[in-house]
Amino acid sequence: MKLSVITINYNNIAGLEKTFKSVWEQTLNDFEYIVIDGASNDGSEHLVLQHADKISYWVSEPDKGVYDAMNKGILKATGEYCIFMNSGDCFYSNDVVENVTPHLNGTDIIYGNTHYTDGKIRYSKDEPPYFSFFYISGWAHQATFIKTELLKKYMYDDSYKIVSDWKFLLQVVIKDNCTCLSIDQNISLFDATGISSTN
Repeated sequence: MKLSVITINYNNIAGLEKTFKSVWEQTLNDFEYIVIDGASNDGSEHLVLQHADKISYWVSEPDKGVYDAMNKGILKATGEYCIFMNSGDCFYSNDVVENVTPHLNGTDIIYGNTHYTDGKIRYSKDEPPYFSFFYISGWAHQATFIKTELLKKYMYDDSYKIVSDWKFLLQVVIKDNCTCLSIDQNISLFDATGISSTN
């Protein structure tokens, strides 16, 4: 299998419903779908149970935060690549997976354009993988397809609350010089009210 789509959630049932709809309306559904819920008490677990037949693997249990939850998803992933589409985030259109799948051909990291719910757009072509770029910014994980073996090798550092994905990219792109491919395609609609945007 080429792709594992992973969603993490904690007490965001409205966002989870949006993400579910986005994932399940993809024109190409040849991917596994993993949902990691942090023991939500807002009805999220019941929503997951309602749709369990569309989910490859799910769990609802306490975790140590965002990156601990993401690591749980990584450990369960069997696809060649992973993308995180967390609760509240959506694929930009219904044909994203279909359009991107031909590019999942061995490059370590493939990244595209991110649209934000506040109207901003982050274009992949404007983001060269240099240290100075990662020092102040990074690719949104909602628009980044990463080889699963790379994620399993390094995992996310759960001692950080919101910057562990930047640390990961500095490690694999700058230090280890992994291969990267920018594709000028709209990948995700990013929830600008999430923790990394509001802190």
